[in-house]
Amino acid sequence: MMSFMPELLLYSKPGCGLCDKAKALLNAANLEYTEINILENPEGMAMYAFEIPVLTDSSGHEFIKGNFSESRVAALLMRL
Repeated sequence: MMSFMPELLLYSKPGCGLCDKAKALLNAANLEYTEINILENPEGMAMYAFEIPVLTDSSGHEFIKGNFSESRVAALLMRL
């Protein structure tokens, strides 16, 4: 039985230390995601200007917001 992996979107912006940490943790966990720079995405900016980084699926379900950690990413992997 194959499990369905949702398309993951990471809302972030350049120069954001928390965003860099989130990307490093997601990459270390071999999670594929599409990065969305909120400075170039008005909808992302309106939703997450003061909350980045935020990891969602393509339907907008939020998985992790703010400070990413190894334990939060591991918990996400268990749910996916």
